[in-house]
Amino acid sequence: MTTTRRKSKAAAEQDSDPAEGPQALTLTLPEDIDEDSLSDLLPDTNLTSISSEDVVALYRLLVNQAINLDATERERDEARGELERKDVELDQVLQDKESSAKDLEASVETVQEELNQVKKDRDQLGSYKRFTQSIHRRSYLSIYSRSKSISTDQASHFIHISILNVFRS
Repeated sequence: MTTTRRKSKAAAEQDSDPAEGPQALTLTLPEDIDEDSLSDLLPDTNLTSISSEDVVALYRLLVNQAINLDATERERDEARGELERKDVELDQVLQDKESSAKDLEASVETVQEELNQVKKDRDQLGSYKRFTQSIHRRSYLSIYSRSKSISTDQASHFIHISILNVFRS
């Protein structure tokens, strides 16, 4: 049967002399590693002489940092997704408002054209009314001046003819 690395190490530790206790690894830190920053991350660890417990603590710290980083990345991705959804929603609202504004502008133009047509019709009716009033006055004066020289039946007939002439034109 083949043994795994962990089982082999565990067996080797049991075979070693228990009086020795945990062995410490002596290190010299390179200059590119900031010892103060490392001490902040591992406050209770002797950085030049690391024991097996220190290595386990370092592994735990590394795993926790990886879990926190993963959670932070997921939150960032969710926030980006939410921002993109909001951006799309805002674009849609803006397009809807622009469309509504164009529709309203078209409606205003249509109403303005209708208003201009109504004003034109009103002005034409006013001109027609003034014209017919002027004709009626002239006809009345003409009939009145003639009525003094003609009979009532002839005056009535003349009025009817004058009115018919007005409506024909």
